[in-house]
Amino acid sequence: MSDFENKIMSLTQVESGTPDAASFLTKLRGRQNKEMIRKQRSRESALQLINSVQTPEFIEAMNIIYGLPINLTKNEIESYLGDKLPKVMVMHMQLESIG
Repeated sequence: MSDFENKIMSLTQVESGTPDAASFLTKLRGRQNKEMIRKQRSRESALQLINSVQTPEFIEAMNIIYGLPINLTKNEIESYLGDKLPKVMVMHMQLESIG
């Protein structure tokens, strides 16, 4: 038997050891529901993530970072940003909270 056939047979086995159509369909439907719920949760998480980074403050901070010269030291970055540093730090905290 192929792996697929073995998986189907393991889904249909009941205590007596013989395949049972009702048992198979119940298990199959349960697995489908579980997968559907997993996909919905994943989609909702992605939408929440997008909404958290599509704020004007986040976009402004990204533009500030993209405008930084290359190869600056930490002190040079801090002095270059000046009063814009808190905006960049807020964006950094948002990204850290995502993981």
